[in-house]
Amino acid sequence: MLFRSKYYIFYYTASWCGPCQAFTPSLVEFYNEAKPNNNNFELVLISSDQEEDAMEEYAAKKNMPWPQLELSKVEKFSKKFDHGVTGIPSVVVCDLEGKIVAKTRSIDELKKLVK
Repeated sequence: MLFRSKYYIFYYTASWCGPCQAFTPSLVEFYNEAKPNNNNFELVLISSDQEEDAMEEYAAKKNMPWPQLELSKVEKFSKKFDHGVTGIPSVVVCDLEGKIVAKTRSIDELKKLVK
């Protein structure tokens, strides 16, 4: 029996980041199209914001329906899972063991991975 892979897609972003503001709508559209009835992935917001309210307002304003890592836990998460992110926006796709499968901002590549 062939099992489908499951992925975690980590979206590194911040409310104050212009390129993030420009990229986020395409990621929201991808998620809203690909996620219904698809358990092959989950997307998680990892924020570089300094305040919880800024992160939550950004997620709400941009209609990001996916989970957000609590701001107080981002530093601990980043130390445990070194995704090598040096700038934002960054999208890192990992398998269930945490191995990086892709680093991409290509919506087409994300669609191929999670189908």
